[in-house]
Amino acid sequence: MNSLNTKFARGHGHVVRKHMAKALIGRAVDLLVECAVRSAQCQVPGAPETSHPAPRTTTIVHGVVTDVMTEAGTPKLIVGGTRYDLSQILTTMPASLDLQLQTLH
Repeated sequence: MNSLNTKFARGHGHVVRKHMAKALIGRAVDLLVECAVRSAQCQVPGAPETSHPAPRTTTIVHGVVTDVMTEAGTPKLIVGGTRYDLSQILTTMPASLDLQLQTLH
């Protein structure tokens, strides 16, 4: 019976992740993004242009989930027009609460 449960979980895990992702539409999220220093999301002013691989850095992207798309069977969150994986989520909150917190600062 255990192997049957495992097969069911593996076969339906993608459905659960897709439902989780869709439930985040309209919510504010903070996402951990690792990228090259010269990439658009992690630009560092004055970073030298070289032919060597760009150093890696992490940054936190904040925004509202506007859509979910599936890429190779895996749901991706769309935030600010960019795709992100569910595993990159650090925090999530209703967008209305996020707006209230922003007006306090």
